[in-house]
Amino acid sequence: MTEKSSLDLERRITELQNQHNECILELSKKEHEVATLSAHINDLQLQLQGEESIRTLARKLFHKTDDKIMTTFNRKGQKVKKVHQLSPPIRLSGDESYAQLLEAAKKYDTQEFFVYKSKVSKNSLKLNYRIIAKLYRIMRGFAFGIFGAISKLRKKDI
Repeated sequence: MTEKSSLDLERRITELQNQHNECILELSKKEHEVATLSAHINDLQLQLQGEESIRTLARKLFHKTDDKIMTTFNRKGQKVKKVHQLSPPIRLSGDESYAQLLEAAKKYDTQEFFVYKSKVSKNSLKLNYRIIAKLYRIMRGFAFGIFGAISKLRKKDI
């Protein structure tokens, strides 16, 4: 019995040594995974510290979008400047009679003089674009007011 028990004990010892070796291997794998994850966490923390806050990013996005909208209004809504021309001069050959001069003056008055128009266009938006831009500014101000009130209420609740 002693031989059997000694064989059993030896077998049991080898089994325990094998289990011990397997546990050491698993432990080293787990330690490697933990080290990899902690390095990844450190990288993410560094990135997070370097990035701006969500509020700042949202503000930048809003201002960028707002500028794009307003420049589109201003670009599309500008009045086209017309080419202004002066009244053309009366063309005479030099040897006309008084009646021919009067006829040329009447013709000039009816046909060419009233072609000239003074400057009418201004550097402002067309009416429909002015209305849209005004409504947009009103809605934008209203939204700012609502968000400001919400943030004040949140601060009071905290």
